[in-house]
Amino acid sequence: MSNGDIVVNLLLSPLELNFLQVAVDNLIDVQRSVIIDCANQSDPDVVESARDSIERLRAGLGLKLTLEVYNP
Repeated sequence: MSNGDIVVNLLLSPLELNFLQVAVDNLIDVQRSVIIDCANQSDPDVVESARDSIERLRAGLGLKLTLEVYNP
């Protein structure tokens, strides 16, 4: 794929899907907290950590939207 997306075919039970949704929600919460903490820092080394957290947050939000399609 040229756009960098990763395609994964998961065969999950409804319970496993619910567990995955909870894990993704926790990932999103943690990344938001890290971004807030980084925003409150004046250390330039923290910028790279914030960038990584933003990318993980974007990935988590995308996964959350995908999961909600299959388990609204």
